[in-house]
Amino acid sequence: MLLDLATERTTRIDAPPDRQMGGTFSPDGRWIAYSERQADGRSQILARLIGGGSRVQLSIDGGDQPRFTRGGRELVFRKGSEVYAATFDPATGSPGRPALLFQLTTVGRLSSDRTTGYDVTPDGSQFLMIEPVEKPGALPTRVILRWREELMRRIPRK
Repeated sequence: MLLDLATERTTRIDAPPDRQMGGTFSPDGRWIAYSERQADGRSQILARLIGGGSRVQLSIDGGDQPRFTRGGRELVFRKGSEVYAATFDPATGSPGRPALLFQLTTVGRLSSDRTTGYDVTPDGSQFLMIEPVEKPGALPTRVILRWREELMRRIPRK
C-alpha cells in the first residue's frame, strides 16, 4: 500500500498485499521495487511505476529483498544465498539481465525473510551485511538518541 501523506489516502499497488513484500522506492521516487510471491510459491522481483503503468519483472528465477542503488540505474536483490544485480532504466522501466555478484550462506539473512539484512552503498560498490551470531548470554545493543544532551546533563558544571 502507498500512503499519500497530504490526503492520508492509501492506494494498493497491485496484487493482494499478502503476496507482496520488501518494497523499496527508487531514488527519484517514481518507481517501487518489491518481491511478489507467485502461484508456484516462488518470489520474483518486480518494479512498478508509481501512479500506474504495467509492472516489470527484474528477476528471472526468483528473488527477494530488492534495493536500488542511488542512481536508480541498478537494482540488487537476494536469491537464497546469492546476491544479484540487474541494470534498470528509470526512464523506460527496461530491466537488464540479472548478474550474480557473490554468494554467502547466512550473511544478510535474518530470522524472517520479510526483514532485509543488508544494504548497498549509493554507488553499488559495497555491501553492508548483517551476520547473525548466536552468543548465549550476550548483552543487547543499546542505541542512545540525543546522546550529547544526555552527556551535558550528566557532566557536573562548575
